[in-house]
Amino acid sequence: MLGSTQNVLRGWRARYRNRRALRNEFGRASPSWLAHIEQDIGLEPGSLRQEMSKPFWAE
Repeated sequence: MLGSTQNVLRGWRARYRNRRALRNEFGRASPSWLAHIEQDIGLEPGSLRQEMSKPFWAE
């Protein structure tokens, strides 16, 4: 039980850090610039904004 809880907390913490980094890096970017970046790295349009807006507990 404790190991399972620790794994969940580790996952939450990792997602929190990753999403915070995305918001810090891309949060103030213009939508057109973000769309260009997403296209360059092969992501669907809007996926970075969607990921940045998710709470840490959502996968």
